[in-house]
Amino acid sequence: MGTSHLTRPVAAGVLLDTWHCNARTTAGERLWVGVPPGTEVGETFAQRVAASLLHASGRDELVCADVDQYERMVRQLAAEPQRRAALRERLLAQRTHPLPDGNRFARDIEAPFERMWQRAVSAQSPLHRAAAVRSAVMPATAPRKPCNSAVSPRRPRLTSC
Repeated sequence: MGTSHLTRPVAAGVLLDTWHCNARTTAGERLWVGVPPGTEVGETFAQRVAASLLHASGRDELVCADVDQYERMVRQLAAEPQRRAALRERLLAQRTHPLPDGNRFARDIEAPFERMWQRAVSAQSPLHRAAAVRSAVMPATAPRKPCNSAVSPRRPRLTSC
């Protein structure tokens, strides 16, 4: 098999991620070869994997909060080859560094634990675990819609909250 499966996609320039089930291994491989995977963060684990990889690699600008932002970002990347080339160079330069940053992870995970502790000692009711962790481990690209909010007519919700 060799490594051609890794190098062939470089010609694509950008990985267009799927929303209902994000790229996992594919997103990691594309990051490795310098192909930026754009993604839209969703509500479920399957809809958040690529965003987590991008956040861990410091590429939060490729994580979109909704389909409109995703489309704008992809169109901009398609229209700006210099931006894609610069992004590719930054991604390739990161190959010498481990993707996970242990110190950053520790800081990110300590923040929601601290908020949970503060809520407990002030006799406040607990938040849903996703709400407690979300702001610390995922980029704040835009306000998130509540789970029961309207969904884009171009992409109906397939999962319940």
